[in-house]
Amino acid sequence: MKIKGILLLLIAAATAIHFTLAPPPGTVTITGSIIHINNKMQVADMSEMKSLVLPNDARTFIPDSAGNFTVSFKLDKPNYFRIGRNILYLSPGDNLKVALDYNAPEKAVITGPGAEANNYLRGTPFPHGGSFLNAGSRIKKTTQLTIDTILAIGRAREQELAKVQNISPKFREYEQARIKADIVNSIGSMAVYYPMMRKMNRDSVPAFQAAFKKQTEPMMAQYGKGFINPDYLKLEVYASVVEDVMDKNDNSAAAAQIKDWLKASEVAYQIQHMGSKAEVIAKKAQVDAIASPVYRSAVQDTYSNLIKFGNGDKAIDFTAMTADGKKIKLSDMQGKIIFVDIWATWCGPCIAELPYLEKLKEKYKDNKDLVFVSLSIDDNRAAWKEKLKSMNADGVQCITDRSSLNDYSVIDIPRTIVINKDFKITAMKGNLPSAKQTGKLLDDMLAGVVK
Repeated sequence: MKIKGILLLLIAAATAIHFTLAPPPGTVTITGSIIHINNKMQVADMSEMKSLVLPNDARTFIPDSAGNFTVSFKLDKPNYFRIGRNILYLSPGDNLKVALDYNAPEKAVITGPGAEANNYLRGTPFPHGGSFLNAGSRIKKTTQLTIDTILAIGRAREQELAKVQNISPKFREYEQARIKADIVNSIGSMAVYYPMMRKMNRDSVPAFQAAFKKQTEPMMAQYGKGFINPDYLKLEVYASVVEDVMDKNDNSAAAAQIKDWLKASEVAYQIQHMGSKAEVIAKKAQVDAIASPVYRSAVQDTYSNLIKFGNGDKAIDFTAMTADGKKIKLSDMQGKIIFVDIWATWCGPCIAELPYLEKLKEKYKDNKDLVFVSLSIDDNRAAWKEKLKSMNADGVQCITDRSSLNDYSVIDIPRTIVINKDFKITAMKGNLPSAKQTGKLLDDMLAGVVK
């Protein structure tokens, strides 16, 4: 009996371990490695909802020193996500093994259930780089040759998609729509990339753009026919071009939903980029006027979070890391006026602001009541350290990941935050170092005129 009891206990323990290890139904698990980046990462939502909500910490993970990671999360329905620069299409229950290269998404190696779709997505072009124009590298001698090249690449992408096996009909439909949207985006982006790559005289660019628009209008109108589907908004490139191809007189239910999403996105963008709670509160009627309950609820959540924290509120602490690996907290500088300049090495406008920041630091170098904090949100810490070295940067130089600043809604950079001696926010979205108002604000704060 004693042996039987022990056996029963062992069986029970094994069963418990099995159920403990088995992921809940609908769980997505991604295991593998990523190189050329050493920062907190996120399986970022790429659906149409991402433009309506504030940044958050959902599905984040920290690779170890060798770049290895595992991340699991619940998923109710298939959706597009992104890790680093790789677009992924994930479905409930997917269990992927990945080897990712942040600098070369096309070199990703993906295995496991759902791998076929995600290996195809390695070739997804970047909308902000003009899709098939590849940041202008495929511009030809004439506009027609360039358009022919775009269409040829689109056909090649269609042929590649046709060969992919073990994918759902819905995924195939989405990717066919993506190819079409990438063609539209490529042609539309020629208005910028063609004169730039052909080194056209600046004075002649407006006339070229007007003529090019007239030349391509019939083609754009043709692509817009039968291409109005709110379900495609989860494709980043479709969301970026749909307003250009949609007939303004289209009163269909699909067009109405897309127009409502465009409206919701614009309102969300505006309130996320406002400098004070008062400005956000003034947009309440526009938030409530969004027709779709789903879109309205998302923007209302964003609105509610933004009015919780702003100018006049106590600063929310966060931790950053110095170049020599020491942790530093914002609260370590409490009791002084804190000017936080948020930047990154890949941000051109940020780099342009650095000399102005240095001038401010020089102007106030003898004032012990004011501290300047240069805060990088670089993913590549080696690049950040190299930039500091090349600039011979001094003062408080530190780095953190963007998600650590979620409370501050850091969407765009360059960005500044100004905090008073009482550790309260004076300017949630302050003027940049180059602005004349910046020096005046600091002078007024030091004089006690402004809190």
